[in-house]
Amino acid sequence: MNDSAAQPRYIETVSGKGYRFIAPVTLGMPAPEQEVAVPADVAPTPAATVLSAEHELPAARRTLVRNLLLLVQAMYLAFYLVALANLREVDELFLEAKLLPPAVLMTILVTTAAGLIPVRLYLVAAVAFDLRQLSSQFAKLFPVLLLLDLLWALSPFLLVHYVSTGLALGFSAALVYLPFSQRSLILMYARGR
Repeated sequence: MNDSAAQPRYIETVSGKGYRFIAPVTLGMPAPEQEVAVPADVAPTPAATVLSAEHELPAARRTLVRNLLLLVQAMYLAFYLVALANLREVDELFLEAKLLPPAVLMTILVTTAAGLIPVRLYLVAAVAFDLRQLSSQFAKLFPVLLLLDLLWALSPFLLVHYVSTGLALGFSAALVYLPFSQRSLILMYARGR
């Protein structure tokens, strides 16, 4: 390599220690980026650009994902059952709110809660019994479930007699995120097979 001990250009001998690399290091020109072909089934669609794709999600222990999914379903079930158990108090809140006629608000609350209880029980059973088609079944449910979950994200305001409006707003903001995290958990759960 044309490197002499008297005038080294690349490697220098260090007495009693060994060798040391002394040549200047420079970065070469980066290779031009090559286009990578993306299969059609992975290519983002307009809806998928907002939501996380399966390959973008972190790897997690299957039992952790399973437990989180079950907790999410239990939380939603608690919301529905507590609201239905306190209809008289909820009706008083609707009278005070004067947003829509209380009968309309009560119909929306009772109808959505009664309709969503079986959906949550289905998801609990699907996770508990390791349903193979859970991801595809959830994908069909997700658009409608998203709208209803976003509506139920307002449920902390049913507690304004017990918590401040600011706290109810904070809880609602967290609940707006929950349908999207639930979808991610479903994808992670299906991938963990």
